[in-house]
Amino acid sequence: MTAKTFVDSNILLYVYDHAAGWKQEICKQVVQDLWRQRCGVISTQVMQEFYNNATRKLRKPMTYETARAELKLYEAWEVVQVDPSLIQIASNIQEMVRLSFWDSLIVAAAQRANASVLLSEDLNHGQVIGGVRIHNPLLNQVQEEGGRYLHD
Repeated sequence: MTAKTFVDSNILLYVYDHAAGWKQEICKQVVQDLWRQRCGVISTQVMQEFYNNATRKLRKPMTYETARAELKLYEAWEVVQVDPSLIQIASNIQEMVRLSFWDSLIVAAAQRANASVLLSEDLNHGQVIGGVRIHNPLLNQVQEEGGRYLHD
């Protein structure tokens, strides 16, 4: 069985950002691998961030309809719901690890899903928080091992 992999919104956004060049190509491949392996995980926070940024911040923003349709596809992945208990966990992570609250909420969601890897461009590559290893697939244009993009 393939390990669960939590994906931050920045990685998903690059898949649709035609101005991102090599970052788009890498993120497309990573996300395609997660679809094929059926191990992708996101949270409702990731879905919200994706929708907001896809319709406002891409060089060529998505239409609302297109963004909703793309989000609908990701409902096939495991989706962690942000609820009051997850917010409390994120608050503890924020205090202990000194991350922003929003980044702590991403880590907390990855922990709740029992994901072993969290893919993000924004967090510290290689850091392990509560059993979740942060991996930036864009560092060094991805170190590929055995056709996988998730492990060094």
